[in-house]
Amino acid sequence: MDTLLPTLKTVLGDAVSDIRSTDRLVSSAMVLSAPEGGPDLQLRKLMQRSGQDIPDVTPVLELNPAHPIVHALAQKVQAGEQIDALAHILLDVASIQNGETPKDVNAFSRRIMDYLAGGVLPSGAQ
Repeated sequence: MDTLLPTLKTVLGDAVSDIRSTDRLVSSAMVLSAPEGGPDLQLRKLMQRSGQDIPDVTPVLELNPAHPIVHALAQKVQAGEQIDALAHILLDVASIQNGETPKDVNAFSRRIMDYLAGGVLPSGAQ
């Protein structure tokens, strides 16, 4: 995890205000949360639906270090493998779990299709 968190922050850049490990997750690999002192993300949604104008808040990505996906990502980083596409998939899935649409739906779809193609197509058929 020591190298995974800074690597993810570098890859995801300004899409998240912070990335941290958490022990509050049991079965999920990740969750988006509000930054320290910021309004809860669910409260923000309610306020937006009621027509209130609220400033944008960049969420925190919290990772479950015990989850197999997070563990596999950490191993990829340790091995020097690129995780850029997987990092963005992780963030987009966290957004979907939060009831939001990924910021760039086309890019999300392309990443998912590329990832799936890598697992089901014969080598060289992509």
